[in-house]
Amino acid sequence: MDVISISNTKHSRAFTLVEILIVITLIGIMIAVLMPAIQAAREAARRNGCLNNVHNIGIALQSYHDSHRSFPMGSDLVQNTEHAWSTHLLPYLEEKTLYRRFDFSKQWDDPASNKAAGQTDLSVYLCPSSNRSHAGKMDYGGILGTTLTGLPFGFGPRNSFGCGTLILCTKVQKRPIAERHITDGLSKTVAMAESIDRTSEGDGGLWACGRNCMGQFEPEISLAEGQGANTLHAMGANALFADGHTMLLTDDLDPLVFGAYCTRNGGEQIP
Repeated sequence: MDVISISNTKHSRAFTLVEILIVITLIGIMIAVLMPAIQAAREAARRNGCLNNVHNIGIALQSYHDSHRSFPMGSDLVQNTEHAWSTHLLPYLEEKTLYRRFDFSKQWDDPASNKAAGQTDLSVYLCPSSNRSHAGKMDYGGILGTTLTGLPFGFGPRNSFGCGTLILCTKVQKRPIAERHITDGLSKTVAMAESIDRTSEGDGGLWACGRNCMGQFEPEISLAEGQGANTLHAMGANALFADGHTMLLTDDLDPLVFGAYCTRNGGEQIP
């Protein structure tokens, strides 16, 4: 019997150049449409990560106060060692081992005792939106006071540089601030705020140095490095209040209200 084989030949159709160009164009349009949304979602995640840092620092501050009946010194200028409030919080941020490496009788960056420990990178002190990096970086600052409410210069309790919560302890104010000293109300007094990408020059951008404490001089939230609250978040800078709650400080905040938030005992009326 003869076997008849029938072969079915299938012809595949190739894409034309025009069709390929159309597909590439459509993909480009989709990327252009989706990319801003993706970037916005990423920034929202970074902002929430920053807010989580601020929240955890707030818990540590409250725990410190419960243990010591005061907040930590913003910077120790009584002994002139300039150890920072952020160093004293280490045991309450699950960093007891790192804390024990510091000799608080020596300068904060003493080469033999403290310098290596202070160069440790701590994620809780780093804003996820930051662009710069250096050893021991700090993207948050303790509020020591403000010039926005017209107080005279000086480091006393009624002066511009001594009216905050995390003060520079000097011969004028030797003791750190306790909750009872915050007569404006804990929920109306900023203790710490985001201050992103300060450099290590001058040591303001280092968590181990008390110079990371800052006065609020600018009447608005800055989008560039500098003293006071500044941020790379489009919506504003995250801030921590003395009662532990957090808030986003935005550029539309009235300067007088902003200044009132930065004083603990000014008696200002905040709407």
